[in-house]
Amino acid sequence: MKLRSTVLAAATAAAALSSALVGPAAYAQAKEQFFPVLVYRTGAYAPNGVPWANGFVDYLVAPEIFITS
Repeated sequence: MKLRSTVLAAATAAAALSSALVGPAAYAQAKEQFFPVLVYRTGAYAPNGVPWANGFVDYLVAPEIFITS
């Protein structure tokens, strides 16, 4: 019974220590968001991918155009 409580205490301490070390890393991230630009502009998907990808880029750029004008 003593071995079980010792192992449980060690596991709890290890979990607490690992969560304490991993938690603050989220605050060190940059305040930006990644928007991928799709690459369906060549190959078999090009007939549908080119207009869709161009529209997606226009959708991302449009707020900048309307705000600065």
